[in-house]
Amino acid sequence: MQNVDTTPDRENLMFKKIDDKTVILWIINNGHFTGDGRTLSYCSDQVQGAYAGQRRTNKQTKN
Repeated sequence: MQNVDTTPDRENLMFKKIDDKTVILWIINNGHFTGDGRTLSYCSDQVQGAYAGQRRTNKQTKN
């Protein structure tokens, strides 16, 4: 559900369910698609935590 107070005029989101954990997201601006769509997948808390830890480690080694 979009919040009309924070969504720019004439911009809509469209989702297409691929499977139980994956959707494709399209942004539609003034009736036109703004790209090819972005695939979004659900990741468990364990996977998200591992990814966040990896990102922290990479940032520390670049300094």
